[in-house]
Parts: sequence; structure tokens; C-alpha cells
Amino acid sequence: MAQDHPPVEKAFKRGDRVQVFYRTNADPGGYFPVPNLAAGCLRPRFGRTDGWIDATVEADWPPVDAGGGGGAERYPSVKIRHVHPHWSNRHGERLNPDADSDMVVWMSADDVRPRGAAAGVSLSVLVVRWGGEQTQFNVEQWGRASASVSDEYISCFLDETLYEHLGPDYEVFTAFVQSGADMAKLMAPPIAAAMTGRHRCGAYFLWPVMATDGECDQSGMVHQEEYFAAVRGFEASGIPTRFPHPSQLYQMLLSKEWQTQACLLPRFHVPPVTTVNRASVVADPLRAARSALDALEEIRSLRYGGADQEPACIKPGEGEVRKGVVKLGYAWEAAHVRLFRGEKQLALALHGLATEQGSESCSVFVQDFCRNQFEMRLFVVRGEVAHIVYSNFENVDVDGYCRDFVKKSRGDAINDWLSGDAQAMDQAEKKCKKMVKQWLTWLRCQSSEPIAAIRMDMLISRAHDGSVEVHTLELTECGFSMLAWPEGPQTVFGALLASCFEDTGPTEAARLPSLTKRATPSSVESAQKPGKREKN
Repeated sequence: MAQDHPPVEKAFKRGDRVQVFYRTNADPGGYFPVPNLAAGCLRPRFGRTDGWIDATVEADWPPVDAGGGGGAERYPSVKIRHVHPHWSNRHGERLNPDADSDMVVWMSADDVRPRGAAAGVSLSVLVVRWGGEQTQFNVEQWGRASASVSDEYISCFLDETLYEHLGPDYEVFTAFVQSGADMAKLMAPPIAAAMTGRHRCGAYFLWPVMATDGECDQSGMVHQEEYFAAVRGFEASGIPTRFPHPSQLYQMLLSKEWQTQACLLPRFHVPPVTTVNRASVVADPLRAARSALDALEEIRSLRYGGADQEPACIKPGEGEVRKGVVKLGYAWEAAHVRLFRGEKQLALALHGLATEQGSESCSVFVQDFCRNQFEMRLFVVRGEVAHIVYSNFENVDVDGYCRDFVKKSRGDAINDWLSGDAQAMDQAEKKCKKMVKQWLTWLRCQSSEPIAAIRMDMLISRAHDGSVEVHTLELTECGFSMLAWPEGPQTVFGALLASCFEDTGPTEAARLPSLTKRATPSSVESAQKPGKREKN
């Protein structure tokens, strides 16, 4: 860790009262101090999972061995005893405060200080995360960081970003939830008051959905009503949301309502889309389908000014039945997106999504289909395109769901999807980057603060040699799949960390670029690895 002053030599004697910087993710059992027994045995389980906590030293440090050697370099860990009485993990399992095997641990000397040596930290983070069973996500598709509700993703932020760059100069309060009901129990004012950092923020690693609690088959899914009510409570208490986005912007993105707002604006190239109320579908799916197609025709006419002005990639071929897409808001991993062709297939798709088990969605989106060669996924970090992925779905099943996701290198995408037309790819990238800038300005209408990171997905349709048409497919919130982008976690979480200091001005944030990662001791004895508990 970068230091503003020379390191101070320190030594500890057995029995010294100290403070240690405790990190839950460094504990094999995931235990953390909780304020009382109820906080550990009732849901949501809550406590300060990273931060300074009182302890006592169990053995002189640095020790002197029989040969007269020793020193901090050879023995980088200090043996300490926790004195806090209440410890739990996300599952409600507790530690025994009277057992050496539970209370005696080894801590890195860098994370041990005399009690009262310093007060306050630069950053306080509220983390709300999933506390139930973890879904096994496809790492090959998601990348090393995995999905944004996973332990791996959160560790990339807390351990590989906050701790590596700030050292023990932050604290994390964590609530482990398993339902929307757990979200409703979070009390924002007292939690906000407990956050002592000079900068404070909230990070919510969950997937809001419009589905009844208990009906979702993936970890991290909670009802959007309780989710946003809880987040807005913390925002009202002065805790800005840094992950994924401020509540009003996040709700706009998740609901997909931005598509109906922008589809008449030429510069954004959103294919025409309309909204069908669920009641209409339940009453008469065929009539609802007919109404949706009529609405799209009217929207199309206003947007393009006539059939002759309609983009070739949207306009059906001669004698061809028009194709479209049906989708739900608050949906994840393309799970509720179905393709259709014609009125009858649309009616079936509408009925299928409107009667989805446990779904509480009040409406369904129907959108014109845009024929395309591939999707260009642009990772936008701090206002600039930092990475591009070229991808597509190879097949559509009998129910209209896209299957078999594939991604290719730029060269392979040119050869396989653009018939070797490199000029068309150059134009596609140029047009997409221009649209990214326009979308970023539009997003400033939804939230005045610049966005740390977002992914914008575009549909690329080859018009003729050297020319393409580009349409907006999706604006994907921070928390997007990094699609195995090697530098993705470091780049995205670095931007996220910088945004955490923007609540009161560029103070600690000004020194972030100069920070280096904390050195990892190479001579740690196996019995003295930080976080390892003493055996009986």
C-alpha cells in the first residue's frame, strides 16, 4: 500500500490491547462480529464485516527464535485474541467466545495497531448481498468475476480493490438477505449513523425482479418493490448508491421503460416498441397482439415517415410476415425475451410471459425485430469505451428463446459475420462510439452524476459493402457480465472505487491513481497465515 510517510517500527507484547483490521472474506468460515445475538440469528444477518475491532495480543511480536533471529520480515503475522463476544456468519452459525479455536487467529502485522492509535477511516461502505444458497454461474461466460450477485464478484470489489488499494482505511457494514421481506427490515437511519467514514456509500449486489418471493430459481433475486424502498431509505439518510446506480436511474434501466421513451428519437436508433398491459393479454391474447401490432405500425409511421424510409433491417422482405420481440422488464440473462413472427405467434408469446410462474409484471414490451449479423457489446468506463465484445446467439428454439451464445475475436467477426468486410466493421465501431456519447448525455438527464461504468449493446446489420446500420439493443447496468474480459474487474472496480469518493468532493479520490497494491508477504509460515484460527 502506498504511504504518505515512512512506516513506523512497532512491536507488541503478550497481553497488549490492540485493534485489528478484520475482513470476513479472509476468514475460512465467513464469520464476522455482530452487535448482538439477534443480529446473528435473525434475518437479515447484519454486522461490520470489514473494519477495525478490539483484540489482545497472544504472543510477543516480533518473536525471537532460539538462534537469536526473528524480526517482522520473517514473522509478518501477529497472534491475537478477539475480545468481541458475538460472532456469526451468513447462515447464522456462531462462534464460541470462550474457545481458543474460535477466538485466537493470526493477523497480518500491517493490520494490527495499538488501541486508540487512530480514529476514523476514509470510506464506509454499506453492502447488501445475498445470504442464501449460491447459484453456480457459468464462469466461462461471465468471466473471472462471475455474476454481480456472486461471492466472487463481491470479493473482486472488497478484497482486490478496496483492501488492495486503500489498505485498512475503510469499513464495510453488510446485510445478508434472502428475500424482499429481509430488505424491508433494514433500518436506514441507525445504520447510516454507524458509518463513520469521511465518505459513505451503498453497494447493493442483488437482482431486483417482479416475482413473488420464493418463486425465483437463482440466488440474489429479490422483489423490486422492497429493494427500491430500502435503497431509497438509505439515500434519504445521506448514503449515495455507488453500485449499481442511483435508484431512479437503476429503476429506469431495469424496467426497460427507457426504450419506449427513446424509440421516437432518431439519434438513438431504438427499434419501435410499445407496451401491452397484462390485463389485455389475460382477457384476450389475440386481441392484445392485434392491438400491439397496430400500435407499432403507428409508431413506425411517425418515426420513419413511411414504409419507404423504414430501415432495411427492420422492414420485412416481400411476402414476409413481420418479425418482432416480446420481453419483460426486471428480467435477467435474457430469460424473458421471445421472438415471434405474425399475430398468432405474438399472442402465444404474450400469453406465455404474462402467465409466467410467480411473475408480477404489469406489462409486456413488444418491439420490432432488427435483422442483424451480430451484437457489439461496448464496455463504457468513466465515459470512454474501454472494451468491445463481438457476440451473437446462434439458434432460436421452438418457443422463440435465443440459445447458444457465442463470441468471437474482431477478426473472426469480420470474416464470419461480415463476409470479410473490414470497412463495414470500422464504420460499425465508429457509429457505435458516437451513439455511446449520445447515450451518456441522455443518461445525465436521468442522473446528474456521471456513470462509473455501463455496457451498451448494439445490433449491427450489414447494409452493403462497407456500410452498416446500427440499432440500440440494450443499456446494461453496472453489474453487467464482463464476458471473460481479462482486465474487466480491475478496470470496472477501479472506476467504482473512484466514484465512492465523489460524495463530498475530490479528497481521497485525488490520490487513488498513485496507489499501488499492498505487498503480499512471501515468507509467511503456513501456520501463521492471516485469518487462520488456532487449533485446540
